[in-house]
Amino acid sequence: MKNTPVPVDDAARRRARDAALRKRNSDGVTRVARTRPCRRCDALTFVGLDDDVCAVAVSVDRYPLDAAGEVQALLSHRRTYALHWYPGRGRYEIERRDALQIAAHPPMSVANVDVVVEHVCGSFALPTARTRIERAGTRKPLTDEPPF
Repeated sequence: MKNTPVPVDDAARRRARDAALRKRNSDGVTRVARTRPCRRCDALTFVGLDDDVCAVAVSVDRYPLDAAGEVQALLSHRRTYALHWYPGRGRYEIERRDALQIAAHPPMSVANVDVVVEHVCGSFALPTARTRIERAGTRKPLTDEPPF
């Protein structure tokens, strides 16, 4: 008997991806990063799973870091993460930055990606930068010229 591959249609792949996105840990955290107040200090943070497989729930500060801020965060033994904005999907995702990503993509070098630090209640402020995430409607400045 021959082993024939089972055809998988795009709808089945979409259902599998959507099912993976709906997976939650015991705290109700999913792969999609959402803003939540910290349970201890009430600061607004992004909370989400940091990977698709073997993920850990993380809480990160909302403010993007510049290169000096990332260095200070790493020297103070705080992890840094990439906060991705996917405009086509309309959601944020958090990914942990390792040594290769830090070297290849310094802060402020990739569009729609901010480098953020893990949240620690009462920690000192780090040097921040302007966000690289462009939301819908923020690209074009308003002018007095008519669009026709």
